[in-house]
Formats: sequence, C-alpha cells, structure tokens
Amino acid sequence: MNRDDHSRIEALEAELREARRVTRSLQEALLPQHVPVVPGLDVDAAHLLAPRTLAGGDWYDVVARPSGRVALVAGSTVGTGAAAAAVMGRLRTVLDERLGTDAPLAEVLAALDRYARREAGARATTVCVVEVDPTTGEGEYCTAGHVPPVHLPRGGDATFLPLTGAVPLATRGDLTTAALRLEPGDLLVLHTADLVERPGDGSAAVRLLAGVTASATGDGADGAAPRRTSERVCGSALDLLVRAGEPDDDVTVVVAQRVAAPTPLLLDLTADDAAPGQVRRAVAAWLTELGARPLDGTALQHAVGELVTNVADHAYDGAPGPLHVEVALPETGVVSAVVGDLGRWREPVGAPPDDRGHGLSIAREMVDDLTIESTDDGTRVCVRTPLCRAAQLWEAGDDRPTGRSPGDGTRLRMRWSDDGTRLEVVGHVDAGSADRFLVQLRRGTTGRRRPLTVDLRGVTHLTSSGVRALHDVAGEREALGDVARLRLVVAPESSIGRILDLAGLPHGAAQAG
Repeated sequence: MNRDDHSRIEALEAELREARRVTRSLQEALLPQHVPVVPGLDVDAAHLLAPRTLAGGDWYDVVARPSGRVALVAGSTVGTGAAAAAVMGRLRTVLDERLGTDAPLAEVLAALDRYARREAGARATTVCVVEVDPTTGEGEYCTAGHVPPVHLPRGGDATFLPLTGAVPLATRGDLTTAALRLEPGDLLVLHTADLVERPGDGSAAVRLLAGVTASATGDGADGAAPRRTSERVCGSALDLLVRAGEPDDDVTVVVAQRVAAPTPLLLDLTADDAAPGQVRRAVAAWLTELGARPLDGTALQHAVGELVTNVADHAYDGAPGPLHVEVALPETGVVSAVVGDLGRWREPVGAPPDDRGHGLSIAREMVDDLTIESTDDGTRVCVRTPLCRAAQLWEAGDDRPTGRSPGDGTRLRMRWSDDGTRLEVVGHVDAGSADRFLVQLRRGTTGRRRPLTVDLRGVTHLTSSGVRALHDVAGEREALGDVARLRLVVAPESSIGRILDLAGLPHGAAQAG
C-alpha cells in the first residue's frame, strides 16, 4: 500500500468521522433532554449511542397528558444515519403533538400510522407506547412490532408483558392495544430490540429480566447506587448490555415506577429576615426527594425566596407577621408554590433607596407563570413552573460507559471570585452543561444590585443553549437596573466573541482581574 492509498484511507476515515458527528448532533438535538417529574409515577430515561455506526433512528419520550395520564414511548425507525434521525424526529413530533391532546390512545396511534404512510422512510417503524394513570395504576399499551415492556411487580420477578399483536407502522394490520395495571411499587421498562436480540445470544432476555429484578431490589444505600429505583434500573439495563458486548445499534431505555404522590410542603412561619433562608432550604429538600433537575430547583427556590423577602419587607411595614408557604405538584407535573400573608399589598412604584422592590420582577423571570390575589385580608402570590429531570445519554466506546452524558457538563469548570462578583468559566458550554451554567449565573443574581462579570476567555465551545442562558440572566439583571449589569469578558479575536456578536450580547476583551 503506497502513500496515496494511505491518504485516501485517511480521507475516507475523516469523512466517516464527520458523518458520525453530524448524525450524532442531529440525533441529540431531536431526542428529549429531560423527562417530566409527575406525581405518582417516577420516570427515568437513557439512550446509549452505538460506538461505530451511523445509528440515528431510535427514540424515547415521556409525555404528561392533559388527562393526568402519562405516556411512555420507545421507538425505532428502519435504517441509520441522518436520514433515519430526521424521520425519527418527525415521527416523534407527530406523536408528541397527539399525546398533548385528550384523544384516546387508539386515536393517537391511528394518527401516527397515517402520518407514517405518507412519510418516506417511516414504513416498518416499530414503537411501544404505554399510557398509565398514576393515581389508579390503570392503563393500556401497544407493541407495534416492538419488543414488549418488562413488568416487575413489587416483591416479584420481572417478566415481559404479552405482545398486543400490533404490527409496525405503515404495514398491513391493526395497532391493537391491551390493558395493564400497575400496583404501587410496580415497575415498567420500555426498551429497544437490541437489548434482547443480540446475535447468537439467546440468553440476553433472561439476563435482562434478572438484571432488572436485581437492580430494583437494591436499596442504593451504599452511596454508589442511585437512591431512586427507576434511575438504578435505567443504568443497570444499559450497563448489562455493554458488559455483554459492544451493541450494533443505539439502545433506548425508559423506566417508570408507580410511587406515592409527594406530600405538599406546608410552612407557617414568621415573615422576618430569617424566613427567606428557611423557606429556600425547605423547598430544596422537598425538590431533592422528587429528583428534580438542579436548574428547576434553583429557579423555584429563588422565586419563592424573593416572594418571601417581599412579604418580610413590605406586607407588615417591616414588622414581623404571619407567613404561609405551600408547594405542591399536581397531576399536570407543573409545580405550584403559593406565598401568602395577612398584611397590606402595595403596588411597586420603582426602586426605593434601599435597592429593594425587585422581588416580583426577579420571581416572574424565573418561572412560567405568576399570579397575585390581593384582598383586605391579605395577599396570595402563586408561581407555577414545570419540573423535569435530565435524561441520560451514554456513548459506548473503548471504555465502559459511566452512565453520564458526554455533554453533561463534566468538562465545564466554573469558579467564583471571593467577593461573588466574578464567575470564571472554562470548557464547553453546550446542551448538556447549560443547566449548570445557568444555575451558577443565577447564583450571582441573589446579590441583587451589584455588577456581575462572567469571564468566558476559557470557554472552548458555546452553543445556543449557553447563549440562551446568558440572554436569560442578562434580562433578569436588566430588571435590577444599570448598576447590576452583566459584563462578559472574552479573549481578543475569539470565536466566542463572534458568537456573542451574532447573538446581540455585548462583551469586552479587557483582561480579567
């Protein structure tokens, strides 16, 4: 083999690596990054990227339906590469839109099948959809050419649910469904075929069932395993596959366990200087039990803390008074937090001399909805925002997966100055690390009316997720006035500076310090 042959091989390998990178980027953009936190059903999801194939057609989803039921989805299109990923994305969009209505599951599946018949490349797509009512445990499911879910009853052994007899999408036959019931503590595991259809390995299904049973019955008390059963089972199912050999295709796992709905957090305190800290700590502990992602938890804690501060400052003219806080998670999965007092409501009239009066503005920026009910008997301010937990994205390769996403922020490092006015950022700020980035940026907002400098000179990659985080915090700090401005520092002539220019975010190249 001569030098020209080596050059051609190297060029082909480079093209293949680029094709895989593009496919991976497309696939990651189309897959959900989070699953909703809903009362009564503890859900986790994970996706394993095959190491050396142009896979791109497997997907998962978890949708909280308007009826209060929760839909769990695992599907797989035919083919690999960017085309399969694109088909997957369109099918997922159609299914997600239909599940967002009150239509019965049979109608949802029929609509998906009609679309698949019109979509080139969607024929013979397999999909498993489970719909369950977390309150009663009643539900139904469809295995449209797909491997059935694993059912693990509490205190029993895992088995596969019976096939419903449904055929793959856009083929001959009906998308028939079957009934199911989950008792308290029961688990369901949806997955893609590669978990049980390993070539030459007929025992894979048996090992999967045994692995699910073993991981579910572990208590996670050793500090290494996750406390939440659904998270343990999710990770162990993928780990089982990797130990058995390198997968030929991507693998998706969705795990749901029927659990008790969370008890609302009820606090009756005195509105004084100590109240905001007390409330934030109580809310943080309540959210930790739910497994909510840090970004949602921080936003809710800050919003509620600002409202409590507002009561302490204004409701009783600076004197102590009764304070009531209630945090609950209804069936919709949208958490609600109510802060109530028996004092007098005063409309904000601008920034007072002591730099206070911005609590409502900050709280409104951090949640989806804020409403105020004020009467002669007091005021109730209610904030609402959805709660999510991060889905896991693994990539198989030469090393054994760790169970953490390659873009989960492990390459991102952030350090605060001693006075809390400067944040130094080093590494990638991408879709996986943007939540951590935003949590740290908002930590600076608690300092209220003082400048915040973000040193981005060490940032090597800044995606739209990171840009959005900067825009969010820039808007929040703008509400505090010019003295609380956000100052971004970048390296001279850097690509990060060009990205900020395109995004309309002012920055400077002055030396940090």
